Amino acid sequence: MKNGNNEPNRLVIDTNIWISFLIGKRLSGLHRHIDSGRIKIVTCEAQLRELVDVLNRLRIRKYIPAEQAEEFLDLFCEAALFVKPEQGPSLCRDPKDDYLLYTALAAQTDYLVSGDDDLLSLRNIGGTRIISFTDFEAAMKLA
Repeated sequence: MKNGNNEPNRLVIDTNIWISFLIGKRLSGLHRHIDSGRIKIVTCEAQLRELVDVLNRLRIRKYIPAEQAEEFLDLFCEAALFVKPEQGPSLCRDPKDDYLLYTALAAQTDYLVSGDDDLLSLRNIGGTRIISFTDFEAAMKLA
């Protein structure tokens, strides 16, 4: 829980992390945190479109069958809080990542979890810490 109160940590998780979890079957730890109410996933329509696009790529389908992808997307949509971020000037050296930053800002998330150096190099945006999944896991164990 955030700062010792009953509010869950709100976080945006980059698409690359979701895909890595699905390929590596590492969703169980994250699922536990969601079920326990310790975290709340925040997303937007742009990320859902990106997830659908990536999960439909042939090279990804070798690792994540259609049935598993559909099941994940159903759970993702059910568990996530969808926000409508406003777009503005580019915040990142890769403008394709801006929607994640604007989503984090719109929802005032605690974390943006990514494996993308373009995002990680920012370290913070507003009150949101931008960290790797390894660092996020460590932070959750300390919380």
